[in-house]
Amino acid sequence: FQAYDPALEVGSRLKGKVVTVINRSEIVGRPLGAMLANDGATVYSVDVDSIYVLKRGEMTPTDATVQSAVGRSDVVVLGVPVKSYRLDPDWLHPTKEVIVLN
Repeated sequence: FQAYDPALEVGSRLKGKVVTVINRSEIVGRPLGAMLANDGATVYSVDVDSIYVLKRGEMTPTDATVQSAVGRSDVVVLGVPVKSYRLDPDWLHPTKEVIVLN
């Protein structure tokens, strides 16, 4: 994806990027968020009842909403295993990268 810069040093390839991962599951969401944070991204990790901000080695609760997290993000990853979940398309703009994991 375009936000990832392989020319940068390992651990900094997402430096300055913001990513929102929706669904903090033990299988996909939590490990993915940690991997992205360890490569320099600021990650909003969204689950049913809470949102955390992940930075390398840190996980802190935040008062951000899904809408505000998505609004700040360069990349949005949807890993929600429920077909009825819909992200409001008005929160996205053409320069955002959206990745849907089914």
